[in-house]
Amino acid sequence: MAEFLRQVAKGELSFAPEDVRRLSTLQLPEERLLDLLDPAVCSDEGVTYDQLVGDDTNITRALAQHTSAKGRVIGLRAPSAAMQGAITFVIFGAHLQQVVLTEEHTVRIVDYLDPPPGSRQR
Repeated sequence: MAEFLRQVAKGELSFAPEDVRRLSTLQLPEERLLDLLDPAVCSDEGVTYDQLVGDDTNITRALAQHTSAKGRVIGLRAPSAAMQGAITFVIFGAHLQQVVLTEEHTVRIVDYLDPPPGSRQR
């Protein structure tokens, strides 16, 4: 949701007030994730924190392609570029069968937006 909201704020995406998104809770084997929150892992992979959270997605996309092709991990755990302090999980499509959906619900996008300045919250 954070990346979606970042793109809305930048004017790259739009939505209607009635639009919804599906949020899911997943169970996955943590030991099969490449942990890019660990500086030593980032060093081994040749990436920096600033590259992971920067606007240029070419570096992170190349890292994901390279890592996925190796087949030893099913995804990535990384700092979020969309929301400072948040964590992003990336699951490679070829490994989705190793992930268990534990909860799913639909949310209205407008519930995740900041109210306009000066407006009253309910």
